[in-house]
Amino acid sequence: MLAKKTITNTLEEKEIDFLQKHTSLIRKVFNAYCEQQKIYLLSSTQKLLFQELLQNVWKEWATKHKSFGKHTPKTAFLAKIAHLQCQLLIQSNNAADLLLLQSKPFEIVVKYQAMIVFVVNKKINQGNDWMESEKIDIIANIREKLLSKLMSGKISKQFKGNSLFSTYWYRVIYRCMIDEMRKKQYDINTSSIETFQADYFPISDHEDYKEFMEEYLQMLELLLRSMVNRKKRRFEFGLQAVYQIQMKAEDIQKLYAHCEENLLVEILSYFGINNYEELSYAQIYQLLSRFISELEQLSKPIPPNTFRVWFQTHVAQIKQTIFENIVFKQKSDADQYFEVLVHKLYHKKS
Repeated sequence: MLAKKTITNTLEEKEIDFLQKHTSLIRKVFNAYCEQQKIYLLSSTQKLLFQELLQNVWKEWATKHKSFGKHTPKTAFLAKIAHLQCQLLIQSNNAADLLLLQSKPFEIVVKYQAMIVFVVNKKINQGNDWMESEKIDIIANIREKLLSKLMSGKISKQFKGNSLFSTYWYRVIYRCMIDEMRKKQYDINTSSIETFQADYFPISDHEDYKEFMEEYLQMLELLLRSMVNRKKRRFEFGLQAVYQIQMKAEDIQKLYAHCEENLLVEILSYFGINNYEELSYAQIYQLLSRFISELEQLSKPIPPNTFRVWFQTHVAQIKQTIFENIVFKQKSDADQYFEVLVHKLYHKKS
């Protein structure tokens, strides 16, 4: 308060009236900047930051309000100053975050509690069927995971300082949320896969079905291991997407260890949650060709149709090898059985 009184002593009354009148404009700039930088804070913390911003803007206005051009609207000049002060304030906040990371890491979870709630609400509101009790459990699970990551030192080691810590922290929370959603979807999908049983398989005895299932699963694993690295990465990535396996971060990083954080988050936003029903197969192939081109840093992107033909040819060859001695009643039976094998393979790995 003393600082603000000192500033007002250097301003004319009309300038004080102008700033008070346009406090809402400064708040809009502040909110937009926080949204852009993915900064979601507790209301009490956000209020303190905004008060600090107001003081900084008033101080800057006291020294520069006479210097803006005659053709520049006064409100536009104020918005420009507010935006610059937002940048400086957030940089200062980032320095405080890094200090907390080194000295009191557990306080980061408290400081960014609102960010956890925001991410959870955002994903739940995208049409997912969650009960309120599940939402509370998810927030608690994510908070526990974050605390574990912080106290083990993983976050300190993984954060490279290439972005604001709050932006990086948002991505960490987002990935935790995707893992929670994947667990729920996995629980739903597993039961439906297990009901497949021998319905599509020409051997009616259930024990024989289980024995053959294990044998063909081993054959599929062997065929995948026999592929050369680059071909194997592409094919396994395509296999999980085309057969709608809910991927998680480690699945992608296992195939592409150097996948950048931004690209990883984008891939998971399509293939890591229950979004497959919204995608046609043409869209899945388009996404696969683009993601693989970026993951492998190719000078020329792979055309979607080229990748589709390549992938389907390899699937056909694998099915022919695995089911060589089986006569199916219909061709679609082999397709459906292979799909179940793929789901069992990746659920076994998870």
